Amino acid sequence: MILLLAAALTVGLPDSPTVWSHQSDSQTVRRTDGRRLAAYLVTFGPGPAVWERFGHNALWIRDTVSGENYAWDYGRFAFGDGFVTQFARGKLLYWMGKDDGVAVVNAYVRHQRSVYLQELDLTPTERVALRDYLDGNYAKDKGRYRYDYYRDNCSTRIRDAIDAVTGGRIRATLDTGNSGTTYRWHTRRSVENNPLIWTAIDAGLGPLVDRPITRYGETFLPGKLREYIRTVSFTDDEGQTHPIVRGEITLAQTDLFTVPDAPADWTARFVVLGLVLGLALFALGAAARDSGLARWLFGFLGGTWTLLAGVGGALLLFLWLGSDHEVAWRNQNLWHFNLLALALLPLLPGALATDYIRSAGGVPAQACCVLTQRCVTRQGKNVEAHPYAVRGGHAVPACRPCCVLYRHYRGAHHDQCAGQLLPGPELHGQQERRRGHYDCIERCLARLRRSFDQEPFHAQ
Repeated sequence: MILLLAAALTVGLPDSPTVWSHQSDSQTVRRTDGRRLAAYLVTFGPGPAVWERFGHNALWIRDTVSGENYAWDYGRFAFGDGFVTQFARGKLLYWMGKDDGVAVVNAYVRHQRSVYLQELDLTPTERVALRDYLDGNYAKDKGRYRYDYYRDNCSTRIRDAIDAVTGGRIRATLDTGNSGTTYRWHTRRSVENNPLIWTAIDAGLGPLVDRPITRYGETFLPGKLREYIRTVSFTDDEGQTHPIVRGEITLAQTDLFTVPDAPADWTARFVVLGLVLGLALFALGAAARDSGLARWLFGFLGGTWTLLAGVGGALLLFLWLGSDHEVAWRNQNLWHFNLLALALLPLLPGALATDYIRSAGGVPAQACCVLTQRCVTRQGKNVEAHPYAVRGGHAVPACRPCCVLYRHYRGAHHDQCAGQLLPGPELHGQQERRRGHYDCIERCLARLRRSFDQEPFHAQ
């Protein structure tokens, strides 16, 4: 690899500029004579980390006489104090790098990244202008700038630097028509190797990334800039048309981190996942009546989804209203991930309590007690603390199991029903005995309903 790189730099790419061996070494000549400069677009293939999945690129300018060479790149960042906060608010500053070109290339090769070199067919004046443009950017606080994933990233800055010294050739060639793709389309294919990252990023993007883009818009990807710059050409003073790329060479190539040409359709996967989750919750909810494990699993799955939906909704709302991430504004996924879902969390413990029993018909058994525990009047006097219904001016006692359940929910140690004193431990925590009274409870409810239909009770 090192020998190949050395040969490429010494001999040059096909039709590379002639090396001047008798050129003056004065600083003035070195800074102004573009004939001794060679300019390269360097494209680095995708890597394993999520921010490396989109690739990277740089501009490498080499003095063919002195051997001086520098590579400039954009989009550098570091995890440090305030990174997460500034990143979330969309106000994070990225910066430029200026390093020895050979060292930069070798670093990417050591990390098993593909490296492609394209020599740019620029005039001597344009080569000098490109070097000065990059140095001027770097001199301003290392080129710090507000980063945008799609419209102002590492690749678009390289593209714009070339455009700035060539009279806008790239934009004039590529910024027409419709490429048939969108920012979301490219994002999906770039990160589909990680389902969790894919889902999180896709859910967080709004409608802005669904607009069709031109080939010029696609050059936010270094690989696409490398591909499309081959189609850019110019006309010289003699009327001859030349491609802007003089020649290419592959310095390193690997298939370890390949990105597919098109994203996979994950619709069926999410439909199946949704059905499985929904059916699981339904089955666990039905089994929770008789199984503590089912209640626990239902609470875990239901609580996890509710928490995910609520926190996710809060994040999406923040990205819209509290950040500068325009690509996340007006996100319609707020219909799925809603902040209001958090209000359901406090209800889960009560819904999963072991004392919350439902009858076979789906009517809460405690409804009988709720109906009958109200204060009713009999001949102008209150009758309370016992489950009675009133019919024809007379108190009608509820059935025995209903009385026991009433006592259970009221937390009393004993209660009187139909003239009998019931011991506190009876029926408490015994699901098998409670089941045997479902029919009795249903009859009690039916009797109460008939009583209320024929003659309404008087509540106070």
